[in-house]
Formats: sequence, structure tokens, C-alpha cells
Amino acid sequence: MSTRPTYSDKNLVEAAANRLCKDLYKWEIDGLEHDEKDRVTEESWFKPSVEVVEKCRYKNSYELAKMLDEDFWVEPDFNLIELLEDYPERYLDEELKKATDEWIKTEKVQSPFKVGDLVMVKMRKGTGYIQGEITRIYENDAKVCVFISELGHVKDGIGSHGWVMSYEDCKPVVIETKSQDAPIDESKFSS
Repeated sequence: MSTRPTYSDKNLVEAAANRLCKDLYKWEIDGLEHDEKDRVTEESWFKPSVEVVEKCRYKNSYELAKMLDEDFWVEPDFNLIELLEDYPERYLDEELKKATDEWIKTEKVQSPFKVGDLVMVKMRKGTGYIQGEITRIYENDAKVCVFISELGHVKDGIGSHGWVMSYEDCKPVVIETKSQDAPIDESKFSS
């Protein structure tokens, strides 16, 4: 099975950049005099668009405009900042959604879990693993909602109901059961 598409996949970044490229080109053309418009091409915006798309999830629109100014000698204005606020991340999200839908369909991805299953999930910021319970399955996205009471999640009402995690980021909890006839190893209980 191939791996799930991610925000950093080159083909997704380039697809989103191609869409953003058109917007940046239009922004620049709108600010030029008629006789200056011939010196600009839509293709000239591809590399800056890739840079913006690669960084749009980590920088705000002002920081992206500043990066364009420093790296590509662009003169930002309010319209550019507004464009960078709305489009790069939306385009990347849309491209990821299309690629994920195709991946789920092509690979015939199905949930290995059911509601109520216990799973281990990696804590954010790499601080280890924590156990949670699957409370919802999102088959269209190949994700589950993991309820973790220790993190203050709530099952009903207002509040966070859990972390939405990819199937592959959840590890099933294996509960060992012993037969009633099997001898019990008492050494595990002594201090």
C-alpha cells in the first residue's frame, strides 16, 4: 500500500503553487501600467508561489509578503497580504483533500478500528504515547476521533471531543487475557 499524501508532497505543493501563480500574476498585472505588463509572465510567479505554498502553514500573510519582498523583490501592498491570507493554504488543503480521496479510493483504505477500540497515539511534541478510545470513524478521510480523558476531552456537550488522527497514527492496544485454567505467575505480584 502506498503512503497517505501529505502537505509536503512535491506534486501537491506544485499543484497548489500553479493555482496561486495565477493569482499572484493577476495581482502584479493589476498594479502595472499598460506598457509594463509585457515584461511579466504567469510562469515567472511559479518559483515564488512554491516558496509561499511550502511556508503558508507556518507563516502568516504578512511574513509571506515580507519573504516575497526579500527573496523575489516584490513590493507588497494590502492586496497582496490579503491574497496571501486567503489562498495559499486553501489551495494546499484542497489539493491534499483531492489526493487523499484518490489514495483512499485507489488503495481501498478501510478502518482497521471500530468505535470503542482502545488505541495508543503519539503525544504532540514527541513526549511519548497515551491511550485513548475511538469515538468516531471518518471513513471519507481515513481518520478517527480519539477520546483521551487525561487531556480533558469530553464525550458530550461543549469542549474538545478528542484528537482527529489518521488510521496509521493509531496503534491498537492489545489486552492479554489468560484462560481460567492457565496457571497465574505470582512472581509478577511480589515486591
